[in-house]
Amino acid sequence: RHGRSQILHANDHTLVYARTHAEETVWVALNASDEVRVVTAVSPNHQHTFTLQPWSGDVHCF
Repeated sequence: RHGRSQILHANDHTLVYARTHAEETVWVALNASDEVRVVTAVSPNHQHTFTLQPWSGDVHCF
């Protein structure tokens, strides 16, 4: 895997983490079926607000 992952938000229903590739940060969310959904891509010094659909289940690895 390239880049590094940082958990930004986690609770019983959502997990959000940022994966940094060079100068780009990709925000993704994992749902119940372990799909990876790209929410938005931003520059590292820019903040975005977004809403995620809830999910339930275990995250085995990322």
